[in-house]
Amino acid sequence: MAETARRRFGFVRDAAIGTGVALVLWAGCEATLRAASPQLPRIEEIQGLSRAVEDRVLGHRYRPSTRTVQQTPEFIAEYIIDADGRRVGTQHPDALGVRVLVLGDSFTFGLGVAPDDVWTSVMVRALVSRGLRVDLVNAGVEGYDTRAEAHWLFELAPSVRPQVVLLALAANDVYTNRPLDDAPDRSEEGQRGGGFALHSVAWAWRLVVQSDWLYTRLFLVASPHTEYYATPTTQHVADQLAVTRDLIGRMQSYCRERGVEFAVVSIPQQFGVVATANGYRLRGVDTDVIDDHLVGLAHERGFPWIAMRQPLADAYRATGRDAYYRVDGHLTAEGDHIVGEAVADALEPLVARSRH
Repeated sequence: MAETARRRFGFVRDAAIGTGVALVLWAGCEATLRAASPQLPRIEEIQGLSRAVEDRVLGHRYRPSTRTVQQTPEFIAEYIIDADGRRVGTQHPDALGVRVLVLGDSFTFGLGVAPDDVWTSVMVRALVSRGLRVDLVNAGVEGYDTRAEAHWLFELAPSVRPQVVLLALAANDVYTNRPLDDAPDRSEEGQRGGGFALHSVAWAWRLVVQSDWLYTRLFLVASPHTEYYATPTTQHVADQLAVTRDLIGRMQSYCRERGVEFAVVSIPQQFGVVATANGYRLRGVDTDVIDDHLVGLAHERGFPWIAMRQPLADAYRATGRDAYYRVDGHLTAEGDHIVGEAVADALEPLVARSRH
């Protein structure tokens, strides 16, 4: 009996020691990462002012004349907002060019990349190299979905007076879209504050998702948006797609009534690009389901639908260079250049036609 008690005590003691050592090592790792290599995003507000201010229709808009710096383990980027509430360096004025108004979210704003590397800047340079002059207004705003972008179009168009409107539809827009006349979702902000998180956990996650196979499987298991790629389509997803279709249709009608050309560039999530590039066969999953449901509207109404999943996947398969930041999820400079060149190819006929 005494021997059994001693063994149990020894087991508990050894387990406690092992746990204590593990906790000390983990705490040391956490402290080292915090001090030497922070793994969580940080935003420095240079003048103590955030980029975003609340707006009762749009949800939020940019505060004019602000400067912030964002730092993550994957990139450091500076964002300067001009007096008109647009990102400095992504506007390309040309009084003799075709005026193109681009609407979109953080992918269009250029989160994580320098202004010259944002896909809209790449697109302008590509068009200019082909002898087409473009007067570009980049009105991308972080956190906007198609509902906000529709209201943004209605506000900007009378003063901007575009000849071409290009809507950049990110896949995640479909997740949050609501009818045009609904109030904005106040949870959607231009900048989201981070809650409590561990640098060691973020570091481990960053290592794990370097694997394409693990990244794809973890997205399907852990993402709250897996439903949007499931087949058959659920009623909830069908409803969200119908709302998105209506919003795009209203934007295109608004442009058509004013003689303005309209086009959509569809930017997929990283998950779909990685899965397509590797040829993964995922049971009950269709990485192209959002485009498949919405492209019919473009065919019905006769406007270009520029899908980016295949060009991004082809480039990744050929080069092995990430088009997206693995953890952050936005386009890298590499990805932006792929999108910019592909959009220039598709947009060239519209810009050429709008010169006359």
